[in-house]
Amino acid sequence: MFKQASKGARLVALVVIAAMLAGCLPRSGPTRGQIFAGSVQRQGDAFVVEVNSRVTRATSVTEALGFPGEFTHAGLTNTDIIQPGDTIALTVYENVEDGLLTGQAGNATIQEIQVDGTGNIFVPYAGRIRAAGNTPDQLREILTRNLDEQTPDPQVIVRREAGDGSTVSVAGAIGAQGVFPIEPSTAHCLIFDFISGV
Repeated sequence: MFKQASKGARLVALVVIAAMLAGCLPRSGPTRGQIFAGSVQRQGDAFVVEVNSRVTRATSVTEALGFPGEFTHAGLTNTDIIQPGDTIALTVYENVEDGLLTGQAGNATIQEIQVDGTGNIFVPYAGRIRAAGNTPDQLREILTRNLDEQTPDPQVIVRREAGDGSTVSVAGAIGAQGVFPIEPSTAHCLIFDFISGV
């Protein structure tokens, strides 16, 4: 009998010690009663929603990640198209000693022709030519046809010096407003100016 009472006392003592230790241990969060005590139903400031199967179904919608359809179904673009604002350089080789454009080196280099706002350039003896909307190779063919009427068998090289067919319009309370060609040498400057507001 004494042994049974001793075992019962030990068990009670063990439960009391466990309860005391449980009170000393930190909890992982508030109890259910504490949460509901702060709810708006009890004049608190928290909106408490009990999670049940209906709430789980309503909130289990997985958003589709990725780009919108406008981007994923967009067609390929040719980035080599000349646009207004681009700067191009021309080199013309003529097959005669005293050509129209050539000097003593046997070729004529016309550097830094900027495509005007309407998309045209002017080349001596070829006239005003539509450059915008063409690739450098297409523009070379047009120039070769136009110059062929003036000098026999001209050879033309067209290079884009600046611009990549895209421009950015800068407006607002900043230092440099206008339309600028986007190119590697100026893209970081335009971004910096926009961010800094200079």
